[in-house]
Amino acid sequence: MVVVGSGATLTLNPGNYIMTSFNLNSGGNLIINDQNGTVRLWVMTAVALSGTVTTQSNNSGSFWLIYNGTQDSNMNGGSMFHGVIFAPAAHINLDYKVYGAVLGNSVTLNSNSEVHYDPTVGC
Repeated sequence: MVVVGSGATLTLNPGNYIMTSFNLNSGGNLIINDQNGTVRLWVMTAVALSGTVTTQSNNSGSFWLIYNGTQDSNMNGGSMFHGVIFAPAAHINLDYKVYGAVLGNSVTLNSNSEVHYDPTVGC
């Protein structure tokens, strides 16, 4: 279980990361250092995003959030998200401006949500 609390920052460099669960709290920061390669974050049982996700390259295909769980996932940080959210067995409650792709069993776009599909990501 990984929790990024308010005021905390987690930086992920290119590679594959496997976590049982991941929670980015409001006021927390996830920095994706994707300038030299792809970052894949695999989450097995639960994922919740309420903080800020920053990709350094703004390349939609270089950050993949892959959620293998079935629980609802709340992603309500309200900021931009450059990358792919892949959660084929879960419902996603989304409140981000996504540049890339979103795939879920079902997806709810809340009031501040936008999805700008990038066909280069290959979903």
